[in-house]
Amino acid sequence: MLTEIRAANFKLFGDPGLRLSLAPLTILLGPNGSGKTSALDALGLLAQSAPMPNTGGGQGIKWQGRWVDFSSDGIYASFQRDVEKPMSLGFSLLGGSAFAKWQTDAEVFPVKQIEGKSFGYLLVYGRKPNLWIHQLSIDERVVAQNEVNRVISADGMSAGFQTSLKMHISSGLVAAQPAENGPAVLRDRLFTPVFQQHPLSPENKAAEELAGMMRVVLLYMSDYLRSKVFMVGSGREPRDSQPELPPGALSVGRHGEYTLPLLSVLFSRPEYRSQAARIREWASRFSLENLTAGWSGEPTLAAGYNDPTTSTPLRLGDAGFGSQQLLPVITQLFCAPPGSVIVIEEPEMSLHPEAQIAVMKMFFDAVRGGQQVIFTTHSPTLLSALSEAAKEIPLNHDDVAIYHFSREQDRPTVQRLPLDKRWYIPNWIPSFSRVESRLLKDWINNIHDELKKEG
Repeated sequence: MLTEIRAANFKLFGDPGLRLSLAPLTILLGPNGSGKTSALDALGLLAQSAPMPNTGGGQGIKWQGRWVDFSSDGIYASFQRDVEKPMSLGFSLLGGSAFAKWQTDAEVFPVKQIEGKSFGYLLVYGRKPNLWIHQLSIDERVVAQNEVNRVISADGMSAGFQTSLKMHISSGLVAAQPAENGPAVLRDRLFTPVFQQHPLSPENKAAEELAGMMRVVLLYMSDYLRSKVFMVGSGREPRDSQPELPPGALSVGRHGEYTLPLLSVLFSRPEYRSQAARIREWASRFSLENLTAGWSGEPTLAAGYNDPTTSTPLRLGDAGFGSQQLLPVITQLFCAPPGSVIVIEEPEMSLHPEAQIAVMKMFFDAVRGGQQVIFTTHSPTLLSALSEAAKEIPLNHDDVAIYHFSREQDRPTVQRLPLDKRWYIPNWIPSFSRVESRLLKDWINNIHDELKKEG
């Protein structure tokens, strides 16, 4: 599970930036343009920049990819388009049993057992001057830092680059040259020192042992971002499409473009029987009973369902827009590998309040099944539905985090909102309250004016 997202000098976030602690279910609220999507895009940029295994050489930030697009040079990712300020992006995730299971599945074991309960990675990138800093932490303690920076001479001219690797071992600090540096985002040899002397001193031997541990941690973190982060944006509506599904993890795509090809795979292969059953179960809660997907008799894939009242067979395009736009969300939630993080923008689009209550119950169900869900919303109904969802699908209060984003003096601020024992938000949501209060005052004034006329 992801435990933190960090960003500074990125999109809406300048200095000191964003440091967002995550829960199994994390809800982001606030006015348009307050930074909610910027927080999600920081994660998307890191996820699409994670390197594929066994690819040699460095890999920089992948500005264009399957989750976000900041143009080929990344100019649209910079805070206020200011490329002079170094940008930082980071994330943390749990170690412990999840890490141990990954090691067993991947058959990757360091010489010494890694005891960390959480791992963190921070990237600092500066375009001018050319700056790359990679930092790895275990249980919130920095254990290594890899830095490359342009050296400027006294006359202001560039005099080349300086690289360094600093590693914190039990007896102190070890400095060395790194095996990889610069644009090598999450590469597994970022914290591998290169020593010249043989035999090695005890300190350097300890540094090499630590490097072996950190290499495995980096492989784990990179694999997690690459295979277990899924984003479903707000512009989603599945359409009949060509039967082409990109290789790799089962994903509906940021815009839901692979929903029907993915459903056809899930519904036709016995190894996905349990995922297909859960997708059909929840689709029926949104008036898509007996959902099917596959060949339509033409060289395209299509989906259909039964009308819940008359049992009439219908095409997916005959369903309400709310049900159609929610289908990619349902599909991604229940086909992603266990322990995945599913990021969703505005799941409530075009849904009746009763259906929005069902959406919250579905999120509780997904979290109870082991998924992590992060979503943005403008719906007061979704937040009011927490109590009803908790009665049907029990979760702990610590499993839910609610953040309110706002902008003050043109800078975003983030406030975590409390939940009481009944699953209600004391004092409600600041930006919602302001609007509701204004409308209520207008209503009272109008009633007052009407009574004066009648009196």
